[in-house]
Amino acid sequence: MAPTIHLIRHAQGVHNLSFENESIHDPDLTELGLSQCATVRETFPAHDKLTRLAASPMRRTLHTCIHSVGSERLYPVVALDVLQEVSASGCDIGSPVERLTAEFGSKVDTSRVRDVWTDKGESSPFEPTLAKLTARAREAAAPSVTSPAT
Repeated sequence: MAPTIHLIRHAQGVHNLSFENESIHDPDLTELGLSQCATVRETFPAHDKLTRLAASPMRRTLHTCIHSVGSERLYPVVALDVLQEVSASGCDIGSPVERLTAEFGSKVDTSRVRDVWTDKGESSPFEPTLAKLTARAREAAAPSVTSPAT
């Protein structure tokens, strides 16, 4: 039987409050964002059917995942760099793996996050172009990405 994949967009981040805030590097969730996570936690109908969690390594997406659907039985959340935002704005450039590991500890598996994931330049697979986005989308859909790490 094919798996069911539930997609949840990140809750409100500080960068969503104003245009000026879009320059904030890898911003936090707002109080409203945390409240949105609590609402998902209370109303999401399939908590018992979840078998694993994956998210972009952006801090706001990891916090959204953990606060909305995270549980000890589902940790670690698998951070997948191919799921990141498609922009070179400050708010869409993630933090180094070392910072993510320090902040999230054993709740997040960063082993699939490449060191270059914060590079949005021309030579990077994360440059915000249609061709590179298409390649990342194909990579994200590959069975090797959606399967548990071995």
